[in-house]
Amino acid sequence: MDNILTFNNVSFGYTKKESVLESVSFSLQEQAVTALLGVNGAGKSTITWLAANMLAREEGTITLFGHPVEQWNDAMKRGVGLLSSIDPLFEFFTIDEHLEYVGRLYRLDRSVLKKRIDNLKSIFDLDEFNGRRVNTLSTGNRRKLGIITTLVHSPRLLIWDEPFNGLDPVATVRLKELITHLKESGVTILMTSQVIEPVEAVCDRVILLNGKKILFEERIQDLEKLLKTHHAHNLESLLYKIGTAGKPLAKMDWL
Repeated sequence: MDNILTFNNVSFGYTKKESVLESVSFSLQEQAVTALLGVNGAGKSTITWLAANMLAREEGTITLFGHPVEQWNDAMKRGVGLLSSIDPLFEFFTIDEHLEYVGRLYRLDRSVLKKRIDNLKSIFDLDEFNGRRVNTLSTGNRRKLGIITTLVHSPRLLIWDEPFNGLDPVATVRLKELITHLKESGVTILMTSQVIEPVEAVCDRVILLNGKKILFEERIQDLEKLLKTHHAHNLESLLYKIGTAGKPLAKMDWL
């Protein structure tokens, strides 16, 4: 399979004194689901922004669809669906107005766009909120709309930052089913998550960031050896042990 996205020794810092990523290298294979994991501040969101050419790396190279990400053009833009941790939505549009506007930005035919919007809304039962303005939606429904927004133009690569945040149990199951369907349809997905169960359920591979670098990169089915090494019984336990370096919970004298 071809590599859709490649980071080669990429370094980045938001200030000259503080680096966030140091010599990070990995590749995303076509039609695979990869999870970026790590504690808060590990650099997961930064990688998603770099991958979508929203930030400029300081060192190393990033290629997208076989081209340097600096050569960003309309074809590359149409190939990516970016979901940030905070949904960038048009607050005073209705749900349909928002999705129609996004679709027109990608120059989609109106009849095709209408069918696609209706189908996408039905996945998360958002059609029952027709006519509601975006700024009146709950946190979970805003996240659903954010996910749908990334799918309107049928991209080849989805870059999702915390897609499961705020979703109720029904929507969580729907999203896992959607991810499986997208993968079977040939879509490649890079996602960050602090919710581990969906990662174990739908991802092919996990990348753990720690200390500004990639600590390990493994296929889900190959994690067993790593679990044994760290005396962890599942992925969540492994991430806890690595993230805390084995330090116990501090004593809380005020309790």
